[in-house]
Amino acid sequence: MHTLSRTSSPIISLAVAAVLLLSGGAAVALPPLPTYTCLKAHTRPVIDGRLEEAIWAFTPEMRLVDCTTGAAPRQTTKIKLLWDNNYLYVGGLVYEVDIQDSNRKHGDIVFEEACFEVYLAHPMGLPTDDSQPWRYLEVDVSPKGYIFSNRVTNHVSRFSPSSVSRKWEGEDYYPPDLRAATRIIGTVNDSSDTDCGWWFEMQIPLTGPPRGWPPCVREGCLRETWRMNLSRVRAQGKSDQEIQAWSSTGAGHFHVPRRLGYLRFADYPYWPWP
Repeated sequence: MHTLSRTSSPIISLAVAAVLLLSGGAAVALPPLPTYTCLKAHTRPVIDGRLEEAIWAFTPEMRLVDCTTGAAPRQTTKIKLLWDNNYLYVGGLVYEVDIQDSNRKHGDIVFEEACFEVYLAHPMGLPTDDSQPWRYLEVDVSPKGYIFSNRVTNHVSRFSPSSVSRKWEGEDYYPPDLRAATRIIGTVNDSSDTDCGWWFEMQIPLTGPPRGWPPCVREGCLRETWRMNLSRVRAQGKSDQEIQAWSSTGAGHFHVPRRLGYLRFADYPYWPWP
């Protein structure tokens, strides 16, 4: 099985109570870790990239921020989540004035271009002390709807309990019911015009492999708090590159596990008032 790895030295120090970013010689405290309460889908959404079902219309929305500072980004990304006993559903709208995507199939390294990424950690994948790595699922989708998915082992703790590192190892994870669909509003790979953006839907199965992560969503998950981050890269490698995240990391990348926000599951759907 193909194994992917990224390696670099530690990047930034973390305090216990707050994460500090050194910018221009000044220490800037990042926002507190966010929390999202994921409502239960009373009907399964159709994964077609359109988000036209009523359950999406009444699902709470979150927006991504600048990954490094937590400030508002130049181009908006809106995200909604739902769950049922089998899947986590992720839907969103990515505003983009120039949509580029050269990927050709699932499994391509879509994160080297513009994409949307989900990082999901069940409590079983969290370290109990600083000698253990973090384990989480990464699922990325490109504007054309191509998926890259890995079960990640992040060895941040091998360097220092107070450091962040990009050193992680990934193992391909493509269950047959992992699905994504997109709808592009504009033209792909054509910089001569101005695009609007792209919609996407993802269906992430939460029945895990024998190793136990990510495990099955079960009734007990209502008493658990998972860890999660959502991210986006646009105009990668260009002068106007923008890196966004739901939980800002204080670094120009997303594999900062201590900055994973909190995901909680509700056992009720959202019903609008009449």
